[in-house]
Amino acid sequence: MIEEATNLFRSAFGTEPTHIAQAPGRINLIGEHIDYNDGLVFPAAINLGITAAIAPSPDDQTHLISAQLGPGESFRLPPDFPAPNSWSKYPAATAWAIGAKTPLQIAVTSSLPAAGGGLSSSAALLLATAVAWNEIDKLGQSPTRLAQLCQLGENQYVGVNCGIMDQLASACGIAGHALQIDIPTLQITPVPIPEDLSIVILDTGTPRSLAESGYNERRQQCEEACRILGIGTLREANLPLLELILNSTIKKRARHVVTEIERTKKFASALATNDYDQIGSLMVASHVSLRDDYEVSTLELDTIVQAAIQSPGCIGARLTGAGFGGAAVALVQTEFLNSFTSETEQIYRSTVKTSDPNVIPVHPSPGASVLRI
Repeated sequence: MIEEATNLFRSAFGTEPTHIAQAPGRINLIGEHIDYNDGLVFPAAINLGITAAIAPSPDDQTHLISAQLGPGESFRLPPDFPAPNSWSKYPAATAWAIGAKTPLQIAVTSSLPAAGGGLSSSAALLLATAVAWNEIDKLGQSPTRLAQLCQLGENQYVGVNCGIMDQLASACGIAGHALQIDIPTLQITPVPIPEDLSIVILDTGTPRSLAESGYNERRQQCEEACRILGIGTLREANLPLLELILNSTIKKRARHVVTEIERTKKFASALATNDYDQIGSLMVASHVSLRDDYEVSTLELDTIVQAAIQSPGCIGARLTGAGFGGAAVALVQTEFLNSFTSETEQIYRSTVKTSDPNVIPVHPSPGASVLRI
């Protein structure tokens, strides 16, 4: 990845980079659509992500090139509104939020699935550029503060009303561990992944075309539930209280949040005690809730989750990320990894003819970093 980004930089800009920034994608084991509802989430940074070769720009603009997406729209500092129409809106959002001072040349490459996959490629791109500007401009921001600023940029500059889980996972990842994050306090509790378990991405190969509009709509529905109930966030709610909501759609959205917060609490205990039966039942219940109450699953996601559950060594599986396409996640006994992979792909292909799956074992990895070269 470093060599690929460096070669792309040389080809695009005709000079040598001065810094290499790396930021991981993330997989969320459980706790979906909970960060903007002040609940508990359970992500892990992964060994797939964004690598950027970077140097100060020779002029007053930031110039960008991506190995996967091609040239980005150049911009001056501070970036203007509205955001650029290309993928460069994410580096521009970073620059806007953190108060970047130095225009850069940026060459980006990604090891994340091409369709995005619900693995937070946008957060990884935000954090890769954030750690670079933080270093080059001597801004002195902590990883947690960089995550907060990147969320601000995505909310107010890009216009996606996301929570902070993705940015925190990418900024603060720890090798070998998932992160239990209590959103209101941003308290992070590292939880080791048992050595005999593998985290496996189940990429459906389908794009997430409705993710931004659907995501914002779900967040608005949660806010409406809070307004009806007279509470600040759905973390304050319980199932009996939800009976006060007469609108069936709003009630379903709130029910997912309330039950998913409880599942996330139980998941942490189950992982700590290697209770694989409980882990599996919680992951499956999470997927069912996302499918039926939050309505963010798709035929392809449902199919690949079912295929995984039927395959050897699978502890549990569920969609991960915002939904509307993309990827699911499975926890699999490592000794069955090869047979799990082949059987999951075979079952999926026998049902879905319009997309090609990609089953990718990953491991929890460190958070975003930058080095001078």
